[in-house]
Amino acid sequence: MRYLLIIIASVALGLSGAALPDSKGVAATNRPTMSDSLPPLVFPGVEKAVIGLYIEDISTGEAVAEYGADRPLCPASIMKSVTVASVMSLYPSDQCFATRFYARGEIAGNVLHGDIVVEASGDPTLGSAYFDNRDASRDSLVAALRNVGVDSITGAIVVDQSAIPDPSYPPGWGDDDYMWPYGAMFRGLNWRDNSYTLSLPSKKTDPYIPGLTVDFRKLRRGKMGYDAKPPLSTVKAWGNLPRKGASVLLAMPDPAAAFRYALTVALADSGIVTGGEKVPDDGPVTELAVVKSPSFPEIMRSLMHRSDNLMAEGMMRTIAPRQPRDTAAVRELALWALRGADTDSVNIVDGSGLSRLNRITPWFLADVLAWMARSPNAAEYATMFPRVGREGTVKRLLAGTRLEGRLALKTGTMSGVRSLAGYLLDEEGMPVYSVVLIVNGFTCPSSKINQAAEAFFLNFFS
Repeated sequence: MRYLLIIIASVALGLSGAALPDSKGVAATNRPTMSDSLPPLVFPGVEKAVIGLYIEDISTGEAVAEYGADRPLCPASIMKSVTVASVMSLYPSDQCFATRFYARGEIAGNVLHGDIVVEASGDPTLGSAYFDNRDASRDSLVAALRNVGVDSITGAIVVDQSAIPDPSYPPGWGDDDYMWPYGAMFRGLNWRDNSYTLSLPSKKTDPYIPGLTVDFRKLRRGKMGYDAKPPLSTVKAWGNLPRKGASVLLAMPDPAAAFRYALTVALADSGIVTGGEKVPDDGPVTELAVVKSPSFPEIMRSLMHRSDNLMAEGMMRTIAPRQPRDTAAVRELALWALRGADTDSVNIVDGSGLSRLNRITPWFLADVLAWMARSPNAAEYATMFPRVGREGTVKRLLAGTRLEGRLALKTGTMSGVRSLAGYLLDEEGMPVYSVVLIVNGFTCPSSKINQAAEAFFLNFFS
């Protein structure tokens, strides 16, 4: 298997290329054959690669290109497009997460004889750098306590994370993923993207991480290196420290603990003192504040364009609220089976695609894309995919070509995996063709696969 594109062309049984649609989304009928339009691209590293390709005409439901479409392949981050399709088709467009703050105990005079309870909802955007008003929870709680006249709390801040009953890393995530923000564990209470900045040599963190131990060894030579294993409460760092110091972004060991600390400090700065010790769970409950997230579509558009794993995991869990992750995965697969998608050989483990155990076929993903393209959510779903040459993770792909802005694609990349999935759009932004290309098992740089994909799309959509 020496030619990545020629293999697709020559084995595709005479499939023809497709012309760019006009503004009405009608494909031209004069289609040169793939073998006539594709140049032989030869490069080492794809000899043992496994390729799956499927392109469908949305208006007719017919395949216009197909190769290895029944192969179960590791999708990487194009798994997010399935997660987003599932959630978008289940919830109204104004659906959001809600984090609730309660006073539990008697309020006498200006004293709360009890605790502040934070009822977490699994909101992955609380304090996120990717949305406005990072301090909404702090400001809302302070204002609410002032409103009821409380300036002293005998108890503590208690975080209820029961909305997510099984916080854990999904099976198939790599040991090297856990310490980095892209591999941060999704929990009931997520805060500031579950990540923090560690500065050296001061060992200071932003935000402050309670209970963190940093073991730093300054070396005369060598770049800075870092290591942390779950529960991530100890970080090892070593290397030749630059004169101005060094900083690194890492995954939080316990977002709820960091959130409690930050909230306690914020209350103290506002003149509201907490006792710090949880009191018995009795007494009346008074709702103080509700902090709502951006709408689900806003969250999903952001996570798709940036390929945010934490937010994708959070959205997947809404498929089975307050249930284990496995239940959400089973329900998601059953949902698409009921809609007629080909679920043979499909294995869904997580919502982000970071698990190496995920398996989907190009057929399955094409079925999902086609169903969404024919649904009332078609236009909005299409905006979830960044447009090539302009946005997100495909900003450089096909830039300056006739396909710039016309292909809207989600990317997926991990070691030995490169995938692209989405739509060819008409001039009004509506899907005309669904596109799925997955390559597994290559050993060349992924940039080579990108170049091959660019050549294929430019020749096929001629």
